[in-house]
Amino acid sequence: MFDVITFETNEINKWKIELEIMNSNPSYNQMSKSKSTINYDDILSEYDESKKLNTTRLLIKQGNNYIGLVDYCINNPSDNTPWISLFVIHNKFQGSGIEVFLE
Repeated sequence: MFDVITFETNEINKWKIELEIMNSNPSYNQMSKSKSTINYDDILSEYDESKKLNTTRLLIKQGNNYIGLVDYCINNPSDNTPWISLFVIHNKFQGSGIEVFLE
């Protein structure tokens, strides 16, 4: 039996969850923010940018575990096409063989 993967709206009051997921990926942080560990101000900045771009921010859950983040927009203002602007899986769940079944 597999735990179902669900998506939950990612709001600023869940910043600690996002921070844990992001800081589990220091290489990504280094590439995107020029530092391996980010903080609350960095998360807040992402939320502000998301509002400007009308991006939907979701936490990815498997059972009771928050395993990742995804941000997307249906109509990116720069080219009027859908975009996934962020897709990050917590380091401890990477390579764990999570299976997704679509019905």
